[in-house]
Amino acid sequence: MYRFDQETEEAEWIADEMQRLHLDEGIPYAGMGVFVRSKRRFIPELVRALHRRGMPHEEPEARLAERSAARFVLDLVAAATGEDGPAGTARAVRRLLLGPV
Repeated sequence: MYRFDQETEEAEWIADEMQRLHLDEGIPYAGMGVFVRSKRRFIPELVRALHRRGMPHEEPEARLAERSAARFVLDLVAAATGEDGPAGTARAVRRLLLGPV
């Protein structure tokens, strides 16, 4: 796990790591993705970092959390970590148990 003091620092690290994976390990950019908690705050920083490196990217139209597969993964993380507190954990567990998956 990495911790960053500023979103710019985090965005630069992500872009560097994606570029490294592409150049050193041959992973295509099209096969990479980034999950973010707050699209509004972080995406502009990440887009700038990717653009500076000339890396292809696209911003999703819809929130990823609205897609059922992504919501399932996010709920698993929330239930496992408890990072959203007891009420958030309970909501995540309820969605996992009652959801379509």
